[in-house]
Amino acid sequence: MHSVIIRRRSLVDDALRWLAAGVPDRLLRLWRGPAASGEIGASGLVDLAGTGWLRPVNLSVLPEAMLPMRLVIPTEGRHELRHAVALAIRQDTPFESDEVVAQAVEVERRAGSETYLVHAVPRRLIADAVRKIGHRRLGRIVAGPVGGPDLAEAMLPWRKMLRWRALLPVVVILGVAAVGAHDLLAEQDGRAEALEGEVAAALAELRQLSGELDVIEAKAAAGNQIAAAITAAPPAFVQLEGVRRALPPTSEVVQVELRTGELLLSLRSLDSLGDMARFVEAGWSASIEGAITADPASGREIAMLRLSQGGR
Repeated sequence: MHSVIIRRRSLVDDALRWLAAGVPDRLLRLWRGPAASGEIGASGLVDLAGTGWLRPVNLSVLPEAMLPMRLVIPTEGRHELRHAVALAIRQDTPFESDEVVAQAVEVERRAGSETYLVHAVPRRLIADAVRKIGHRRLGRIVAGPVGGPDLAEAMLPWRKMLRWRALLPVVVILGVAAVGAHDLLAEQDGRAEALEGEVAAALAELRQLSGELDVIEAKAAAGNQIAAAITAAPPAFVQLEGVRRALPPTSEVVQVELRTGELLLSLRSLDSLGDMARFVEAGWSASIEGAITADPASGREIAMLRLSQGGR
């Protein structure tokens, strides 16, 4: 039922009315100049003032063209107000509800009831005025007190969307802010992913270094075991090094036999007994095994020398 326009007393409605009647009208005045005015009487459009090619025309309905009514409804029935206004028009006026354009303005609110001032205007009067000035130049159509509802919304339903035009800058700002926030969040997500990649790479490198450290510790432990073993029981090459130091350059080791705790050396020497004495002086336990024979080819002695450490 688009022919009935309702205005209730609420903070939201008052704020929207203030925005719709304030900011957009001022912008229109800057663009199209001051609004022209016209009056609708019982015979239709009776007067126009200040008209121009671009100027919007605000129409006001004179009292002679209005059918005023006072309507009281229960608070719980406020959602049926349109039907109540249509019923009152059929009962109290010679018109049907679709033959008039009506506004219902809340004027009083009591416990359990609400009072509305209703102004009904024949639709043909408004339609004739709109046709004469053109709907593109139509501004507001006001009936009753100044500041009442715009009846143009009932004549041109698409104009209802214009009441929200005051919120367009807010919507644009919020949209820009939302896009900016989305871009910022996307950038933060990208940075977070890059940081996660860097952390993963650092953890992988740390695991690799930990593995290398384990290998180094294992090698160090093995080296310590080898050193301990060398310290506890000197290997054969240590004993052979001691033999080399004790023998003179003229003595030649022909054969070495390693046994538990001792060495058997087959020597070719100029003085086998002297070599044995050198080993004794170096701290070895030394003795000649078998006979000392001569080597005719070299002119030296061949002897078998038994050695063990800890002779003295």
